[in-house]
Amino acid sequence: MESILLEAKDNDVCILFIGDVFAATTHTDLYLRAVNASVRVSVLHNASVVNAISSSGLELYRFGKIVSIPYWSKGFTPSSFLDGIASNKAAGLHTLCLLDIKTDENRFMSVNEAIAVLFEAQTLRQEQQDLLPFLDQQSLVVGCARLGWPDQLIVAGPVSVVQKVVFGAAPHALIIPGKLHPIEEEMLALFSPGDKS
Repeated sequence: MESILLEAKDNDVCILFIGDVFAATTHTDLYLRAVNASVRVSVLHNASVVNAISSSGLELYRFGKIVSIPYWSKGFTPSSFLDGIASNKAAGLHTLCLLDIKTDENRFMSVNEAIAVLFEAQTLRQEQQDLLPFLDQQSLVVGCARLGWPDQLIVAGPVSVVQKVVFGAAPHALIIPGKLHPIEEEMLALFSPGDKS
């Protein structure tokens, strides 16, 4: 990043981020370093899943903490995202789960992979007796793919149904709904697996 800041002192430099510019501390840190180095900065906001998720019919102000579900690998099995989901559920709030991307490997976590990681993590934490289960095969989830694109796909239903859906190309996101308002229930009904909305 230092080389980018040096280049930006005398030249126009453009950096493109996926999603909202200030959604990640890394991006905010770069902005602050540029300002502190007297580099003129212009910000053009990008589309973000945080806004596009409203396509699901769930009200944005009823979402709690956003969590990220990472790919697991040998020796790397984090489960702290479960705490965010459990906390949101206890407060009746929805949880937006951002799914891992490995751009260097051209890997983008699918809704189906995320559900599998959720169950693995929940089982692990139950074995350690530090988390009560909150997700089962009948739990309502909302799988989303390519939000905001002409071919976006939103499917709402029980885990047992949603985990069998082929969501297609990335990017994907997963929502664990909290307490639903009647209008939200009506909207989610539009996205039952039998509907192609």
